[in-house]
Amino acid sequence: MLPKTHHLNLSHLEPNKPFLGTKLHTPHLTLVYHSNSTHLHLGVIVSKKISPKAVIRNLVKRRLINATSKLISLNTPIDLLIIPHPTIGGLTYQQLYQELVEIAPHLNTK
Repeated sequence: MLPKTHHLNLSHLEPNKPFLGTKLHTPHLTLVYHSNSTHLHLGVIVSKKISPKAVIRNLVKRRLINATSKLISLNTPIDLLIIPHPTIGGLTYQQLYQELVEIAPHLNTK
């Protein structure tokens, strides 16, 4: 479980104002990140396009948070927003983890 101090506060975002930062795209994910001065802040937005059932959306969110916290140190000074694509519903945890492993080195924290 990710400590609450490492959650990315998305409440200040307006619907028509995007989260600014560098974008990375994979077949199943979009990652938006930028550096900060403290530590990792992680946010995951799972829309109803993934699944109309909240159980499935929460499963996807938990898997993404768990896999990301295993790959990226909590002391890394980065704000990271993960937006899964609708195709993520068919992935197992191992496939999701492997996709994050491939993209993790590209997260430039400078």
